[in-house]
Amino acid sequence: MHEKQLGALLLNITARDFKVIDNKMGNVRINSDVQLGGELASPRIEGEIGVETGSINVDEILAQTTDSAYATSQTEYLTKPEAVAIQAPKPSPFEALKMDVHLTVPDDLVVRASSLQTPDAPIGLGAMNVTLGGDVRATKQPGSPIVLVGVVNTVRGTYDFQGRRFDILRDGTIRFEGEPLNEMDPVLDIRARRLISAVEARVNIRGSVKQPDIELTSTPPLEQADILSLIVFNQPVNQLGEGDQISLLARAQSLAGGALAGELAQSIGSVLGVDTFEINLAPETGGGPQVTVGQQVGQNLYVKLQQSIGDQSQTNFIVEYELAKWLRLQTNVLQGSTTQQQLFQRMQGSGVDLLFFFSY
Repeated sequence: MHEKQLGALLLNITARDFKVIDNKMGNVRINSDVQLGGELASPRIEGEIGVETGSINVDEILAQTTDSAYATSQTEYLTKPEAVAIQAPKPSPFEALKMDVHLTVPDDLVVRASSLQTPDAPIGLGAMNVTLGGDVRATKQPGSPIVLVGVVNTVRGTYDFQGRRFDILRDGTIRFEGEPLNEMDPVLDIRARRLISAVEARVNIRGSVKQPDIELTSTPPLEQADILSLIVFNQPVNQLGEGDQISLLARAQSLAGGALAGELAQSIGSVLGVDTFEINLAPETGGGPQVTVGQQVGQNLYVKLQQSIGDQSQTNFIVEYELAKWLRLQTNVLQGSTTQQQLFQRMQGSGVDLLFFFSY
């Protein structure tokens, strides 16, 4: 302290399992080892922040952070401009702040969005429920905004495209390349797939959040129009005019039912507070409607329950545990009236898998 002014400071901020968000925007806890130093007029922040298991609702964040169309600041009037002394504004502590903070996210942060679209984007990315992990560095120089540099990777999740549910593939990326925080437009490389009539249809999301580019591919290779027709109608374009037993009206009703099921599942999942809640009216494995509930339990453990409804009722309990960054243990227990039939016909049922991941 000098002449009633606070000068140099040095604060070490340590937190364990500290809750920073617990509302409609999500539930996030952090661990931190951060040092605040320098002068009060020009502070310096550096250190480590790690996100614990949590969830983020992107829709609520966009709703509260999107700019309003109307001015909200008070208009100031100068009645005697000659009497006003022109002085250079003194920089605030935030403007003079110097920052270098390393942010880590383990592979268990759940991000949800029912209709992900920024105000400037020409198209929406649709509904997502994805588990992420990443390594990002937030830096700032005096007089400059905060910038983010780093990569966030996809672990698992689902993506709704044209009313159909796709599985998000592992190791997709959301890359921050140093844009200011208020102009953030990360680069996307996210891939999702779905098996349709023995064809693996893939939706590749590239570009950026503000300018997304959606590309459709498949195995075996098909034209984009055929892939989209498979996604929407479960058959290629050249067959849409054939088959008198299935009319366009019936297909439209089926699509409407699928959309309604998606909205219902989203509402129920929000009430139950689970990471994943899905209602599939027509699963690819056949049989009646299927309900799926999934939850991240701790940092390394993920559990999922699939329950079929109807005459062919069966229960599949799945457990996935991360032994290492590159190694996961996945086991499932299948029970129900069709278990024996599936075991003999498809040679699958309860079991244990070791899943290895590598990049090249």
